[in-house]
Amino acid sequence: MEMCPVNQQISEMISCGSSMGDMRKEAAKQGVLSLYQEGMKQVLLGNTTLKQISKLSHFGAMQ
Repeated sequence: MEMCPVNQQISEMISCGSSMGDMRKEAAKQGVLSLYQEGMKQVLLGNTTLKQISKLSHFGAMQ
C-alpha cells in the first residue's frame, strides 16, 4: 500500500478529479517516492534485498 501526504495542491487535484497519474507526478515533484522507488533506495542502502522488494511492490511489472 502506498501513502501520499495530502497538501493543498494534491487536495485541489482530488477535488477536481485529476487522474491518478497526474497526482503521482505532482507528488513526485514534491519528493514523494513510490513504494518501488523507496524499496530500491533501501536495497542500495543494504537494508533489504531485491527478493523482498519483489514481494512487496509491483517489481515484476517494472522489468
